[in-house]
Amino acid sequence: MSEKELKKVLRVDESRLRREDYLQTLLAEGIAAGLLDGADAETVQVGCLEQVAALIQRKTDGETCAVPEEDAQGILRSVVYLVGLAMQTYPDADEAAIALRRVPLREHYVKGRAEAARAVRETRELVRLAQETRVETDCIAYREVLERSLPAFFRAYDLEFAADDSKFLPSYPLFAPVRSEIGPFYPRAYAEKLGFENRFCALFPPSDVRDVLFRCGADGQDTAVNLLYCVLTAACGAWLLRGNADSLALSDADVHTLFSCAAGRSPDEVCEGFVSSLDLPDEPSDPFRQYILTCARTVARTLCGANLPEPVFRSLFFAADGNGDAHGARFHTAARMADADYRSLLGSLELARNPAERAETVRKSVRSLGDLADLLVDAFWSSQELHALFSTLDDLSLAALLADADAPYHARLADWLSAQPAERRERVDGIAKTLDASPF
Repeated sequence: MSEKELKKVLRVDESRLRREDYLQTLLAEGIAAGLLDGADAETVQVGCLEQVAALIQRKTDGETCAVPEEDAQGILRSVVYLVGLAMQTYPDADEAAIALRRVPLREHYVKGRAEAARAVRETRELVRLAQETRVETDCIAYREVLERSLPAFFRAYDLEFAADDSKFLPSYPLFAPVRSEIGPFYPRAYAEKLGFENRFCALFPPSDVRDVLFRCGADGQDTAVNLLYCVLTAACGAWLLRGNADSLALSDADVHTLFSCAAGRSPDEVCEGFVSSLDLPDEPSDPFRQYILTCARTVARTLCGANLPEPVFRSLFFAADGNGDAHGARFHTAARMADADYRSLLGSLELARNPAERAETVRKSVRSLGDLADLLVDAFWSSQELHALFSTLDDLSLAALLADADAPYHARLADWLSAQPAERRERVDGIAKTLDASPF
């Protein structure tokens, strides 16, 4: 057997380990795999509590071991998180489980603390790069995250007593949101992706970018639309139309021609051709190139593979101005919310006083069809509340929801549509038939 064919067979199922609570899942899977036992779990628990006690002594300058229960629980979560970070530095989960048995927990804590501190240093550099490549725009959400939210992370982050809580809740949505990251790694991943998005926009003349954002209605102060989505869509459309994206200028006539020539094109071929025409790093594994390739693939599938009606297709390039869809808010298929923002929104919906307030909360907070579909499943909705929400949606959003026949809300959506004017009902049904069963 050749060396390349040799592969270590792991006893711990790494697919069952969760990054956000790595220590807990590693303990459970390590015991299930026979690498750890109940005594090991008890030793880890005692070690964590001893570290918590030492931190409480430091927090109170040695004056007392008593702190409010909420503070003690927060410090415990911080300790568990940092030990979990240390576990993730091992080559594989089996070695991490064995180290958990053999190495004193205090050493794991120190190692995890160093990992978190490293992430903070890297975040600082990534924020600096994102600020240096910022897009000139009036969008308040975008400017807020660069000027206030990201810099505030460094002042608010508490490596000593709350390492798992970055207190970073950005209002500006990324094209591809950060998932399964907590502590300093969430703002680190966010800043890195925001820098990638800024670098892409910087490939084009600032005047072109500003014109695109204005046409898409993304340059208004109170909007929270992802800027890369607008610029990337315009650039991909220009490449489809002219074979290059040297200029992002697109007229009504251009979009009409593009609507005809995009249909039937292979989204994957369009994506690869478009990305190859850009001034991106040559190395296929370069993170910036990979991020733009992933985002461009989403855009190419929307332009070429969604079979959208022309008014809906046009709305990808121009904000509503009386010629497009006259019904409701328009949701994009990209720019998913961060997990913390999503959980906060669920809490806000629980506090809403009436169906209209619930619908307005969603309209103001959600920009992604995927988030909208998730909310319809995760939050409790009465029929009256759902009807109030459906009445705020545009035809494309309604069609995308209707296309998923297995969704729990499908029957109530169909019931609401049956009471709408025949012309609109037929239009939504027609769009839904052109979409994939899972358009999110």
